[in-house]
Amino acid sequence: MKLAIFALFCASQCLLADSTQLEQADQFFDATLYEQAIPLYRKILETSEDPSIQTKLAKAYFEEQQYPEVIALLEAIPPDAMSRETWYLLGMAYKRKGLFVESNAPLEKAAVAPGSMQQAALLELGSAYFHQGESRLAREKLEQVTYPMGQIYLARLDLLEGQPAKAQQRLEALNASTPHLDELLRYETAYWRGVAYLAMGHYPQAVESLTSALPQRNQAQAPWLDDCLQRLSECYIQLAKYSLAEQMLQQLRERNEQADLDLANLYLLMGKNLSDPTYTSKGLVLLDQPLRFATPLLRAKVLFLQSEYAANKEEALRQLTLEAYSGTPYHYKAWAQRGHNAYAQGISTYHEGKQVEALHHFQEATIAFEKAAAGLDPQSAGNALKFQAQALWHQGSQESTSKAVALLDHTIKNQADLLAKTEDPDEFYYLLGLFTAHLDKNEAESILKEGLQRYPSQAFAEKMHFLLGTVLYHKKEYPQAEAIFLAIQDNKGDALFWAAKSLEAYAPTDEKIAHYKRKVFEEYPTSSYAAEAYFFYYPYREYLQGSRAAMKHLQSFKDKYPSSPFLINAQYLLGMDFKRDRRTAEGKWIRKKDLNAAIDALQEAEETFDELLSAKKIPEEEIPYFARVRYRATLERALANLAIADESQGAKRQIFLDYAEEVFRGLVSVREINPSIQEEGSFWLAQTYMRQDRDAEAKLVLNEMIDKYKAAKITRGYYLSRVWYELGQIARRKGDPKQALEDFARSEDASKGKLLSTDQKIDLWIETSLCYKDLQDNDKAMLTLSKAINSDEVSSLRVKAMFLRAELYAHQGRHELARKQLEATSKKGGEWALKAKHKLDRDYGYQ
Repeated sequence: MKLAIFALFCASQCLLADSTQLEQADQFFDATLYEQAIPLYRKILETSEDPSIQTKLAKAYFEEQQYPEVIALLEAIPPDAMSRETWYLLGMAYKRKGLFVESNAPLEKAAVAPGSMQQAALLELGSAYFHQGESRLAREKLEQVTYPMGQIYLARLDLLEGQPAKAQQRLEALNASTPHLDELLRYETAYWRGVAYLAMGHYPQAVESLTSALPQRNQAQAPWLDDCLQRLSECYIQLAKYSLAEQMLQQLRERNEQADLDLANLYLLMGKNLSDPTYTSKGLVLLDQPLRFATPLLRAKVLFLQSEYAANKEEALRQLTLEAYSGTPYHYKAWAQRGHNAYAQGISTYHEGKQVEALHHFQEATIAFEKAAAGLDPQSAGNALKFQAQALWHQGSQESTSKAVALLDHTIKNQADLLAKTEDPDEFYYLLGLFTAHLDKNEAESILKEGLQRYPSQAFAEKMHFLLGTVLYHKKEYPQAEAIFLAIQDNKGDALFWAAKSLEAYAPTDEKIAHYKRKVFEEYPTSSYAAEAYFFYYPYREYLQGSRAAMKHLQSFKDKYPSSPFLINAQYLLGMDFKRDRRTAEGKWIRKKDLNAAIDALQEAEETFDELLSAKKIPEEEIPYFARVRYRATLERALANLAIADESQGAKRQIFLDYAEEVFRGLVSVREINPSIQEEGSFWLAQTYMRQDRDAEAKLVLNEMIDKYKAAKITRGYYLSRVWYELGQIARRKGDPKQALEDFARSEDASKGKLLSTDQKIDLWIETSLCYKDLQDNDKAMLTLSKAINSDEVSSLRVKAMFLRAELYAHQGRHELARKQLEATSKKGGEWALKAKHKLDRDYGYQ
């Protein structure tokens, strides 16, 4: 009995002690002296499992920021013994530890019933989902919250989703509905409102809001402070208020090394925009602080800025593409920049005619863009892939084109997310169609139709339509191509031109062709095809035939399109027209040829080519065509000078022969000239020498031509035949009929295939017969003349051959045959008939 009483006494003393400890702990707790309260609550819990004491201890731990202890304490309580308050505490402890996913379940349990606890739990739960990136769930919870902070989080969600105007309106409404906001909440609201204005590009309003977001006190409780100063500097930069931007960043420098980078960037920008190198130097000095920028991320950003502004840009880019920086976004940006640099060098060197060097640059660009795309954000990665494909395409081989096609095709079929976030995703289809068209036009047609179906009205839709029309045109599906081009609205002038070409291909006499072309140059004068449409308004044959309307049309070309390469053609055709006599269909004179006017027009064509080429106004791929026209004009100008010389006497004749010689010599010295024009130029240079009795110089030119024919293994050709003919003539003039016969035989052999005109062929036989006569081989001379006389072709030279045969009969003493031949010749008419009559009168007494 005594023992029982003693035990009861001891227990009562313990309870009394616990009661005293609890009272003391509660006093510490109420006085926010949590550090002193914690050991007392822990001591009590050694002999008690009172949930209220566990909750108080958890609160004390929480206030002392001992979150692991909170979690350990509350996780040990059976779930059915947990209250909404303890669930809330547990969720908050997880959140403060950054364990947002783990906080979800406890906070969900705390938010089960209406009341202030539910509102607090929903706010914390919504913010937890926000930090997890679960925008939909975050918005669902936060829209149930009536606290101002809920609206702030919703505004932040609006900003994340790219809706700054909606965020700004929400925050303005919060200010209007809650005029007495807590001071820090008012600052934070102003901050996010400033962020929204900045995102919209409303910089003055952003400055006003961000400035009002800077706390006057308790700055340590404003986690947005540094970001606010940085954003203010950004606003001031956009407003070109550089000194104010500098002030903001100077405030940040003491506590934020990123500010040094931003300040350096500001100085570099000021140096560029103000054209003041002292600011550039200040920026570069700030960047040159290796100890200040120790982390890979900061060092990477430094290198990226140096790659834009420092003298050793390429070295900075090279360093940034080392693996040491592969964990930073700047590493992939640097690869992209290296790709763009190499691509630009490839384009430049290609236009300079350095194809091997250009190929090397395009190969470098391909590798760089591939590496860049592996780590960039989807939009930038998509652009890198497009350039990678274009770099492959520019390499020019079928293999590289196939790789470009495979790359684009894989992106379209397997990277839908990237495609959706890429700027101008329809460009993938356009490029794929463009490259595929060089491999398989049917496949290209299918690709372009799919692209247009998927992106009917985006940025590259018009180009896809145009390309589709072009593909159909080259597939010779001309009516379908015409329909496609006529349906294009945005680039109507160019489209109408190609509609005309399509129609011309299958219905060349349709009056709509001229109608389309006229609309191009009259209604769409800025079209890239306006000049071409104007030039080809009349069929080319009408220009060659000298149609009055067509030539008058050409005369207006220079005034309308002084910078068009087709002006070269127009001036050439006008020059050629001046070289001819012009009559009506009834035979009436329109005007006689004017060789001086022809020379002027042809020289204008040459000068226009040279000027436009120097000004880079002739498309690269069209230079060879217009160069041929230019040098053809040079050749025709020299021939016009030669024609004037042939019609002149004395000093005037020599002057124009000198002009012709000078132009021909200049023409044949141009290495890049079209071989056929150089061939003609050389031939006529020899002719010019021969007209001045300079046979030795003429022979040198002609022998050089023979050497070129032999080197090229050419055995047939018009000019080859004429060269041998002229060499034969030179040999005959030198008194070497045997050599002349050899040359004339080579001339006839080279002309097989009806390359010579009838007169040239008969003249060759006549000259051959004269050589035989010089060699006293009268039989062969007679046979050769008979071949000329008996030819079925109409030529006045047959009459000459008849006269020469009469002379040969007389030389042989066969006078009766000579007389009969002269009688037959005199009846033919023309120069040689008159000579036959005179000879009959003189030698045979005819009256």
